[in-house]
Amino acid sequence: MPYAPDLASSLTSVALSWSSAPLRPSSTPDFFDDLPSLNKWYIAQCKARDLGEKHQLVYSGGQLQHRDELCETADAQKTPPAPKEGQEINTQRPKLLICHDFQGGYNDRFDRRGYTFEYWSLADIFIYFSHRRISCPPVGWNSAANRHGAKMLGTVIFEWKEAIPELSLLLRGPHDSYSPLKPPLRFSPFYIPALIDLALSSNFSGYLINVELPLDLGFSVSGYTWYPDWLRPTSAAEKDEMVRNARRLRAWVALLRSEGRRRFREAGRDEKEWTVLWYDSVTTEGKLEWQDAVTDKNVSFAEVSDGIFTNYTWARPPKPKIEQPDMPGGPAPEESLYDPSSTKNLAASDSVAPYDVDPHPALAHSVAILDRAGRSRSEAYIGIDVFGRNCWGGAQSWRSLDMIGSSIWWSKRLGSPRSDGVASPVADLGLSVALFAPGWTWEHAEPGTMIDPPASSIPIWEPVSEDRRGTERRSWEEFSELDRRFWVGGGRSSTAARLSSSSAAEPHSFKRALSTYFPARAPPSLMDKSLKSSGTNHSAPKVFYHTTFSRGSGTAWYVSGRQVAIWRSTEEPPSTSTAQELGLGDAKSDEARRKEKEALEDRARGRVLAGWTDAGVSLPKPDATWPRPSCVWMSNSTDVFTPPTTESATMSVNLQSGPASVDVELSEDQVWMGNCSLRLRLPSRSEWSSGQALFVPVSWVPLTATSTADSADLIIQATACLHGTDIDTSRVRIGVRFVDGSILQGQSHELQKIPGSSWTRISSTFSITTDQARNSTPHASMEPQAILGVIVHSPASESDPAEVHIGEVYLSLGSGQDRTTSPLKHTVQVERGQDGLFLLTWPEFAPTSHFYEVFAQSESGGRDSVWLGTATRERSRTEFVVSLTGVRPTLGSSAGQGFEFVIRPFGSCWGDAHATGSFTA
Repeated sequence: MPYAPDLASSLTSVALSWSSAPLRPSSTPDFFDDLPSLNKWYIAQCKARDLGEKHQLVYSGGQLQHRDELCETADAQKTPPAPKEGQEINTQRPKLLICHDFQGGYNDRFDRRGYTFEYWSLADIFIYFSHRRISCPPVGWNSAANRHGAKMLGTVIFEWKEAIPELSLLLRGPHDSYSPLKPPLRFSPFYIPALIDLALSSNFSGYLINVELPLDLGFSVSGYTWYPDWLRPTSAAEKDEMVRNARRLRAWVALLRSEGRRRFREAGRDEKEWTVLWYDSVTTEGKLEWQDAVTDKNVSFAEVSDGIFTNYTWARPPKPKIEQPDMPGGPAPEESLYDPSSTKNLAASDSVAPYDVDPHPALAHSVAILDRAGRSRSEAYIGIDVFGRNCWGGAQSWRSLDMIGSSIWWSKRLGSPRSDGVASPVADLGLSVALFAPGWTWEHAEPGTMIDPPASSIPIWEPVSEDRRGTERRSWEEFSELDRRFWVGGGRSSTAARLSSSSAAEPHSFKRALSTYFPARAPPSLMDKSLKSSGTNHSAPKVFYHTTFSRGSGTAWYVSGRQVAIWRSTEEPPSTSTAQELGLGDAKSDEARRKEKEALEDRARGRVLAGWTDAGVSLPKPDATWPRPSCVWMSNSTDVFTPPTTESATMSVNLQSGPASVDVELSEDQVWMGNCSLRLRLPSRSEWSSGQALFVPVSWVPLTATSTADSADLIIQATACLHGTDIDTSRVRIGVRFVDGSILQGQSHELQKIPGSSWTRISSTFSITTDQARNSTPHASMEPQAILGVIVHSPASESDPAEVHIGEVYLSLGSGQDRTTSPLKHTVQVERGQDGLFLLTWPEFAPTSHFYEVFAQSESGGRDSVWLGTATRERSRTEFVVSLTGVRPTLGSSAGQGFEFVIRPFGSCWGDAHATGSFTA
């Protein structure tokens, strides 16, 4: 997915879902509602891989053993020693964590355009959160995160009283084969191997552990009501057992973390990739008490995990909050986290006072506790709810972010002081941020942004009820503009021009975007993925960066400049062709007629946003153009540009506005591959001086995993597909800007008009020294990277303005002569299933490609090959499900005729590499 519309309707008509599809019964669902379901899945996985009874494990003596017993001391991991005096513990950079459960899940759709996250270069961790017991990230979202270098985590959650039996089962195990009252204190590791296997098989990196219920789990972790009468809920025995349960839970989290690292290492993956985060909920006393900070009551959970996600009501507490000791050994009154004399309700404040100078007490307390425990401050992810529930959220999220001060940490290390004139905390806190529910830009009815929606406006996703007919709905373009301003700020676009600018000074406008606080980073090198595919026989070029800027949703799809699929706009009035478009025109069953009627009604009410949604096709974006490109004038005759400064060479993360006015926009009108291109509207001819060229930055690109020898220079070929309006594309070159500000123009420039299209392919070769690559690192915690851009030489045309569309960019090792041009032959296997479904599988012959595309053609000739979709839905990237009832009318063939399926890597950088397979129905 996205699937071609005709094929999508045929798949929808058979309710395609791999949890029940006949072709792969052992597939992994996206969630489990209870622990027994997880165990059932794990047993099936063990049997399928001939692992015997590995699902019955026990932790004893420091190792997992194959015995059906239960034992483990609760103190699995001691607190690390405090740092020595003067030791630097704040060296890890602050990170951005994103967590959201949009409408209970992120849903890929065949027929609707929905919400997707597109600003992956800002995110370090993405948590797929839902209210299921165990949530697995959907395939598309997981693929997008991995592609951009963000860790993707699932969620293990226990909430409300209904979850008490399940949490008891987690700590007790399924067999009740021990007496929990006998020392030593124990817990069951029974479900830990299944959780780790689930992450390994689905290719995500760990879990958020969210326990939002008191640890009153009944006598001896039974999960049942306390008895006899002398064990009343207020008794000391119950309180003591809650403390014991907190120790059990802490030990369980510690084992999940250590065992996950071991299993990742054994699987050939980096053990540091495995991540277990704790949510600020229950305390060491077993109570459900959100601390809104790192405190003595929750730091022990942070110590045995990789970080803690604090509750989000710290930023604007509804009233002063005082910790009162209610047990022996509790905190003394003078150790209160919140001081009523200094904590204010900030609801009516236009600033973050009194915290413009001194840190918020919750943040200062977190820093003090982390420093004392010897933990990195970046391990505390300070929660912000974008919906603004008891905190600064929405368009005012910048207030919370200002208090946390992540941009100050970056400013001190990258030499990019804030230029907005707003006071910031003096303290260099170094805390990370956990942003909850950023889908607010899509869901909220009146987000109070630069769009001034009428009072009757409704969210883009909400069904239109009878009493709200005729109301105005925000368009997808308006949502996209809001979302962009929230994440990366200003810039100019055709949509922005339609928005009201009069509200720019209103208190609810976006004063600062998220990118103000967290710098964009380059995606990981695609060569890393190639190295993991050892033993694969393929002849693909050594591509280490590739993008077409595609979004994870759209209304059309393009291949080599040709539109191969289109979904009708819902703004068009419904007609008799609607049913045919949905694949229902010839249907005779009552169910099909019902679907046809519902489709027509939905279109009439504006309920359906036509198009498709597939996060798995979201590709790296032009992150160096946001909020506006920092352009540089240079001489036409200059191959290397050196910035005019003698100071220490550092590049600002938030680049200042350049001297030239260049408008940038992701365009869905002129597309080369996928569903987007980058449109650059260049300065008018009057702004150019004679002999000038203009460097326009586009994207951050990696400079790692690109050389086989540390001493060798990097020979890189950069290729771009361009479409020009009122400009000669031969006047465009490719350039690279390093972190020190120097710009290198590519040599051996080649230009080729692409036959049968209005697009031009340009290529340049760069020779980058090892020192240039190593030194192009914004910070020690980041990999070497640079900004890829285009150098436009003064246009010959007097047209005003000229435009350039960049449809595709890719970087590969070696020059064009180093590439293999004769791909090996690969075969597609076709497996017949039920309900007219077929499973296509093929070898991994282009491991550095983002995904594969699937085409079909009739063996008898006639029509050209037809695009069927992208292989981005299945758990394996080398599988695709196709419906015969959808392919036949698409090819204009009938029963008894043969098909040939063709698999191609996405993008034009793979030449003619493909796999084929024939089938006769």
